Amino acid sequence: MDRVARLTAAACVALLATGCGTVPDEVPVPTSGDLCQRATGNGPKVGIAYDVGGRDDRGLNDLAFSGLTRAVKKLDATCLEGEAAEGELESARSARLSHLIDTGARVIVAVGSEYAEAVDDAARAHPRMRFALIDGTVPTEGPDKGGLPNVAYLDFNTPQGVYVAGATAALASKSGSVGFIGNDFEDAFRAGAEAANPKVSVTSTALPLDEATTAETVDVESIATDQFNSGADVIFGVPGVAERDLLNAAVDAGDDHWVVGFGSDQFVTASDDQKEHVLTSILKRYDTATYAFIASVASGRPLSGQHTLGLKQRGLGYATSGDFVKPFASDIDAFEAKVVAGDLVVPTR
Repeated sequence: MDRVARLTAAACVALLATGCGTVPDEVPVPTSGDLCQRATGNGPKVGIAYDVGGRDDRGLNDLAFSGLTRAVKKLDATCLEGEAAEGELESARSARLSHLIDTGARVIVAVGSEYAEAVDDAARAHPRMRFALIDGTVPTEGPDKGGLPNVAYLDFNTPQGVYVAGATAALASKSGSVGFIGNDFEDAFRAGAEAANPKVSVTSTALPLDEATTAETVDVESIATDQFNSGADVIFGVPGVAERDLLNAAVDAGDDHWVVGFGSDQFVTASDDQKEHVLTSILKRYDTATYAFIASVASGRPLSGQHTLGLKQRGLGYATSGDFVKPFASDIDAFEAKVVAGDLVVPTR
């Protein structure tokens, strides 16, 4: 890696807390799948372990791959890839990381919190290597309580994302009524909606969870249908609520009924009839997290411990697929800028 690339990587690490200027505002589209076969640089040797679905999932794995692509281009990184299988055992995740290490990787990026135990086990066994757990948090109990020094735990500022979802919903609502489904972050959603429209009506429905019920087994479609029937025309469900069920309800409700997604771009995986109801999706920028970590290693100042990426660090964004959110984009950008500047306070729950 040349001197300019090293300086760029170092600048990225130094600016991580305030927004890395080397990370693009727009969410990149993944490049060709033979990236790792073509990469021959002398930068970090990266092993990336994808979550279920792997590359080309049109979701969070693809976002991580976009960050890897940028590292190959900008930091002369080389790479090896592995992919999780549905329902696999913990031993399979550990074996995947071991295989990446045994075949030459010296920097490991694990995509998704399911790799938490496998990453910590591998990091203990290889203390001189560097690991990143994307969407991960420092262990609060057990032998690795407080985190390992050679692991970066990179998560995302969910309340800020939900706040933007609330503002977006209120901006787009024609009825002046929006819906929220979930048990967490209602305050953030409501604050964002009311900041965009002080007269907005927010209907909130908590999921009826108990020991025998999970978010996946709740009839979310019926909840969303009730909210649409009560006058809401834009609905948001917190992480864990199936956007597919929300979209089915929006399709049945008819034109001008919308859903705001969260995590990855729901438009690209929606069915044709559902696409017309995806207003936007609040994105967790796995590409930013992946690139920032690899850049930190390239700079000789590898990230370690917990790092939460929010709007300031470009760890969050919103999708523009379908162009349905385009009329409100400048207003959304203005809200995001005020959050970054500290002019708007986002509730943490």
